[in-house]
Amino acid sequence: MKPFVIIAAVFLSSVFALSCEGEQSTEASDDSVVYPILLEYDRFRFSLYKDVSAAQAVELYDSLNANADRIMNHLRVPTMPQVNVSIWARAHSNDYYAHMQTLIGQVYPGANGYTPDYRSMCLLWDSTIPKGSVHEYAHLVSIALKRNISNNPRWLWEAIAQYESGMYSHASLWPPSERVFPGFGALNQFNSELPYRWGYYLVACIIEHWGEDAYINLLKANGNIETVLGVTESEFGGIVNTYILSLLPS
Repeated sequence: MKPFVIIAAVFLSSVFALSCEGEQSTEASDDSVVYPILLEYDRFRFSLYKDVSAAQAVELYDSLNANADRIMNHLRVPTMPQVNVSIWARAHSNDYYAHMQTLIGQVYPGANGYTPDYRSMCLLWDSTIPKGSVHEYAHLVSIALKRNISNNPRWLWEAIAQYESGMYSHASLWPPSERVFPGFGALNQFNSELPYRWGYYLVACIIEHWGEDAYINLLKANGNIETVLGVTESEFGGIVNTYILSLLPS
């Protein structure tokens, strides 16, 4: 792997050494560094805010780079623009949420990542973020295929990202009372875990029952179930329920 290229930062040359061999340090006094530190590598451009380490940036890069081609190929998107990846340390979450307010006009408490436009993601670092960044990248690839898919509808927007990033908890771990399809009204809610809990399985069910082409066409049609899949929303819910039951131990 080639090293990152530092394209913009003001700091002491002996303070910040970057390579992909694991010899990184971002220990510097506040008056020697201007944030964000900007790093560029191929299709990703990183903005590191205070207390985000070079090692964390490399970990994010490795996760994104390992999954980018797979997601693009699966969603049949031939090219992507260079993606801007901005990262905040957990200790500076107030700055992260203030930036969210500035960019999108509201704050989603507890959100560790979001995509403010078609070529950017903002992340709040924790141990799950390397995988979470893949979720956000899947959002961006979705936008490349269908420009107005962002939260339109929300259930499909999150379902695609959950499936493409492989983020799910097995249905056998859900409380039995919560294994019934909740309906699209519930799945389209913000500040709810339901789009994330059900997302992976919705796509898996669609692919198993209707195939890969239907999955792509549903994205292009902004989740129009009746037009693309030929069933009503109620019938779709019944098929999903049957699919979930098939995954449970007998």
